[in-house]
Amino acid sequence: MLYYYTYNEFIQELNTGGVLKKLVLFIVCLFASSASYAETSTFRFGLMPTISVYNLNDPSGPTDQGNNLSLLSGVMFADAGRDSRFMLQASYDKFTLNATSVNVGQDVTRGAGSIAYQTMFRLSRNLKPWFGFGIGEASETYKNRYALVGGFSNPLTPSDRSVNDLFVLIDASMEWEVSRTLVMGFNVQYDQPTGDSSRALKMGVYLTF
Repeated sequence: MLYYYTYNEFIQELNTGGVLKKLVLFIVCLFASSASYAETSTFRFGLMPTISVYNLNDPSGPTDQGNNLSLLSGVMFADAGRDSRFMLQASYDKFTLNATSVNVGQDVTRGAGSIAYQTMFRLSRNLKPWFGFGIGEASETYKNRYALVGGFSNPLTPSDRSVNDLFVLIDASMEWEVSRTLVMGFNVQYDQPTGDSSRALKMGVYLTF
């Protein structure tokens, strides 16, 4: 089920100290750690709307796949050489999974930040994909967990739970120069958790300047 995150919900989550606040703190730490590197590197910033598919790891049973269109996703690139760079991402997702006779239902929010090292492969004059690997941190909350028993909604215990987890990632990108200062790209990424958070497949289109 696709979920469109509203501005009021964005502010409420930030004020209540949920996963969004943790994500903001993560981004601040990433930028702070990159401050000294900025003097000798070229940086590009932009937005990357992303479609994500999540596979949850719920202790009470299986769930449906989570599908979400996120507009709250940012990206930053820092050159690390002629054909290498760092890619930093920050994203926020929120979606609802409905319960069935076999699947657990719940409301899911996920904030994540990651950094990947990418290398360009010059396959031809016009085909120069980037491939990379990296690591990230995800903060997930699962609220209003329930199951269907005899056609009726049955709340689960605990009703709410949360997971903070590290994940490893692999990704691939393609880019096209729109102008001297604007670059458009397409990115595919797979997140594999090291613990109990969700596996994720993400596809996004970004614009950087």
